[in-house]
Amino acid sequence: MQSKINYRNGFGNHNISRVIKKKNTPWEISYAELLSTWEWQGKRNNIIKRDDEICSKCHAKPTVYIQGVGNWWFETHEEIHSQLVMNEDGYEEVDFTTDTLWSSKSDKPYHLHVHHKYYTLNALPWEYPDSALITLCNWCHWEFHKNNRVPVYESVELHQDLEYEPCRRCKRAGIFPEYTHVLNGIYFRCNGVKYEELINQ
Repeated sequence: MQSKINYRNGFGNHNISRVIKKKNTPWEISYAELLSTWEWQGKRNNIIKRDDEICSKCHAKPTVYIQGVGNWWFETHEEIHSQLVMNEDGYEEVDFTTDTLWSSKSDKPYHLHVHHKYYTLNALPWEYPDSALITLCNWCHWEFHKNNRVPVYESVELHQDLEYEPCRRCKRAGIFPEYTHVLNGIYFRCNGVKYEELINQ
């Protein structure tokens, strides 16, 4: 089933091999660039669809910004109605469906992000199992990283948490929801990697 919502937000316009060609080595690729690849966007869209296109914490759906009006939620509801219809044998009750568009105003923009429950060194963002990823809105994602530490492991076996120091500026947030219009809100200093030890690696 094709999603009606475009989650790309301007990203996903190239694949990883194209990004690598633009750099001297694959290790020069920033986290923000990795999140702009087709590979990540495909994985991200699958996780968002799996989570019913809502935030797993607050259950918010993404808003739509309308110039001069603000941020709005839109939702289509299918309703089943019955009606008596005359036929050659008299009357019969026939069911039919209608779609009703509901809208409500939001005080702020909501976008859907896919959160990694842990990080593994040298793993690309889309190389994690689906069970390690969850859909959060930009506000819940920011709040989570502000108040919690995501474990960083050396390998996929997840044996030892490396206990990396949070980025001094974003304090592990990595993103700022109020700036989703610029690089999807990814923080400039750490490029979204969230930890001092991973900056410039």
